[in-house]
Amino acid sequence: MKASPGPFHNDPAIRAGFTLEARIRMRTKLFDCSSLSFFAGRTRIASCVAGALLVLSSAAAHGQTINVARGSHAAKQTTADTRGRITSAILAEVMLAEIAAQRGDLGPAFRAFMAVAEQTSDARLARRAAEVAVMARDDESALTAVRLWVRLAPLDKEADAALGALLVETGRFAEVEPKLAARLKESPAPGAAIEDLQRSYARARDRNAAFASLARLAAPYTDDASTHLALARMAFLAGLNDRAVSEAREAARRDPTSEIAALTVAQLLAANAPDEAVRALETHVKNNPNAINVRIALARVYGSKGRIDDARRELLAVIERRPENLDALLALGVLEYQARNLSVAETRLKAYLAQAERVGDEARDMQTAYITLSQIAEDRRQFDEAIDWMTRLQPPSIAAQTRIAQLHAKAGRVDQGLNVVRAIQPGD
Repeated sequence: MKASPGPFHNDPAIRAGFTLEARIRMRTKLFDCSSLSFFAGRTRIASCVAGALLVLSSAAAHGQTINVARGSHAAKQTTADTRGRITSAILAEVMLAEIAAQRGDLGPAFRAFMAVAEQTSDARLARRAAEVAVMARDDESALTAVRLWVRLAPLDKEADAALGALLVETGRFAEVEPKLAARLKESPAPGAAIEDLQRSYARARDRNAAFASLARLAAPYTDDASTHLALARMAFLAGLNDRAVSEAREAARRDPTSEIAALTVAQLLAANAPDEAVRALETHVKNNPNAINVRIALARVYGSKGRIDDARRELLAVIERRPENLDALLALGVLEYQARNLSVAETRLKAYLAQAERVGDEARDMQTAYITLSQIAEDRRQFDEAIDWMTRLQPPSIAAQTRIAQLHAKAGRVDQGLNVVRAIQPGD
């Protein structure tokens, strides 16, 4: 096993409470405490003890048990009055494993955790061994540990999910497919379940094999548009563009009202058949006049092609149906500025800002509105107003401060502009 430095109780994924399945996805880098020269010996040992206790002393909190009979593989539960009890020998072994992990010796740490897990039949220690292997990017060792975890805790959903994630990522589809097929058969919404499964399959290293596996699993559920959308996404990731388009079209055929299907078709066609992509959007809007998201997408395509009137028509149709739609208000304001309708653009952008403030949507693209309003004011030679709009950009970037300096210079205040430049901090 290759070593990767760091203490596992400092793993941000573990601190944040992510499952091992999530950690497999993230492959989080570890923090190397061994590189901190100011760590005194006692502090480091205390840290290791804390890590060991994190593994073993949480039984009461989680209602779990530990069998500390050394050499036993039985999963015998302790009685309530001894639940969570550990021996000093077991604690010492786990503490040594934590020390090895802190020093970046992940191979010895893994072997120690596995040995104690097998001795005690404690699933939590098998899980810890799996964490070590995942962080060391050792898939075979991780699979060994997770299989032990599943054997010791057969009802643990996280263990089962971690095993499935590893099997998919490493391309062991023949092993994982029977279990996944059984779950799909039991699912009340197999199409949605296949979409969830596709997101997991997207992490597979061999995406062509992943697509083939997903197609086999999806075969009984091809009457569901969601199934075809999942296959379209997986085919695209596998570089099977024709198959991706075919699956997306089938999704749109099975659910003609689906905006996601229409947008997926257009997105897949955009690179190689842009005119066909536009026709797909136009057809969907014609058949579904209230398709808000498709209308906005179509308006943006029209705008990018210089078809200002067509773009305006689609955005106004959205606003007529949804006056509060922020995407349409912003897009229409920017479009009117591009068309040099400054007064109309200003009105639309201010309406957008007012609506965004009214609904308290701080995640919206306020910066585009501020910059465009600043450009409108500059075009009118209203430099102070242009500066005012730029100062609303938070955090103030170097580009924003440079523009403010230029606006001061255009207003005849060169010295003030230079002061703004001098005040720029490297980290801005």
